[in-house]
Amino acid sequence: MADQKHIEWLLQGVSVWNERRERENFEPDFEGADISGEFKKTGALGHDGRAYLRGINLSGADLSGADLNGADLNGADLSGADLESAKLNGADLSRAKLCKAHLIEADLIEALLIEADLTEAELDRANLYKANLTGATLINASFRKASLSWANLSYSQMWKAKLYG
Repeated sequence: MADQKHIEWLLQGVSVWNERRERENFEPDFEGADISGEFKKTGALGHDGRAYLRGINLSGADLSGADLNGADLNGADLSGADLESAKLNGADLSRAKLCKAHLIEADLIEALLIEADLTEAELDRANLYKANLTGATLINASFRKASLSWANLSYSQMWKAKLYG
């Protein structure tokens, strides 16, 4: 269950959040949280209906089952984050750091992962239908039984990527 205090801190903005991460030692817990809904409820969505979290430090965060549909996470640090079964449809994760992130069974339909670093990320059984991974680093990433239909993998680095099933 998500820590409500962490959701409140998140709604204060990216710079406040990142400063708190530098000052305090805590593990962000957003398990099952409707983050997009929280932004909508408080009127914090951008003009285009997105939750703006550009450049946020969510490394090591528990975002399993969280709803981040349409969120702008461009340049975010999600290294080692647990995003199992997370909803990231239409999210912008361009240039995001997702090294060693757990994206097992995550929904990434039409997500932008342009130049994202997914080194050693686990995307087993993830849905990447029409996702854009142009220029992404997918070294040693696991895509076992993942759906990559119509995904754009142009210029991606896929050295030792696991694409079974």
